[in-house]
Amino acid sequence: MKSKKYYGINISIFLITIGIFIRVLKDSFSWLSIQAYIAPIFFLSLISILIVHSIKALRLYFIMLETRLSITSFLRVYVKTTLVNLVLPFKLGEFFRMYCLGHELKSFKTSILLILVDRYFDTIPLVILILGFTLLGQGSLKGVVIILIGFLVVITIAYAIFPSTFAYMNRFLIINTNSERGLIGLKLLRKMRYWYFYIQDLIKGRELILLILSSLSWAMEYIALYSLIRGIGHMFSVTDFITYMDSVFIGSISEYINLYIGISAAILVGIIAVVYGKSFVVRKRKSV
Repeated sequence: MKSKKYYGINISIFLITIGIFIRVLKDSFSWLSIQAYIAPIFFLSLISILIVHSIKALRLYFIMLETRLSITSFLRVYVKTTLVNLVLPFKLGEFFRMYCLGHELKSFKTSILLILVDRYFDTIPLVILILGFTLLGQGSLKGVVIILIGFLVVITIAYAIFPSTFAYMNRFLIINTNSERGLIGLKLLRKMRYWYFYIQDLIKGRELILLILSSLSWAMEYIALYSLIRGIGHMFSVTDFITYMDSVFIGSISEYINLYIGISAAILVGIIAVVYGKSFVVRKRKSV
């Protein structure tokens, strides 16, 4: 049985999310109702949004294969944390996802590493895309892009230099220290090596597939945004897409972004109803 604390945190965060979601949804469709027309391409956006979330869910589940978490449990966590992540600013939903996965897996260290790996592979094609557009003069490097580049650089360098750094520090501590602090340092190094090998196991043989899935998800997200904005009769450029990326971190900042987030959140609420409704029915049948 899940703890009361877990349910309490989930309910509290979900109520906050639903409150913000209702406001965003109201603003989105109030603005949409005054637009001149909605072209058929608008519905392509809905399909694209579904595909985006399907690809992202597949990528995370692919990373989590070794955890043996059931598909039903994974979907329950994914849909509710994705809704929170979509509605709340500053990517706060990622911390909620770490918490929920950690509770399901009974290991918060594991859940943190899983989400970091997922974020890493999600960021690579995005940064390449934005840098490419920037070099072509289609946009400029904003604060959020610099943060993403810094994240990639730090993680990549740390992962690359860990084996040699571990070998040197391990040898140094064994030869030159006999104190309690030295023993603590050795234990810490061994723990770090364990998690380094764990990350290797998560991505070994799957790097290319994860990059392909991430690239597809961003391509579909661009198509979804483009179709939505064009579908209501407005222009959408690469600069607008970069602005959207900025809004992911600081909150929705335009009618377009509000509309996209509102529709995406509405779709996720529908999926949540289906996933949790099905789980409720299955539990009822088993209890009979």
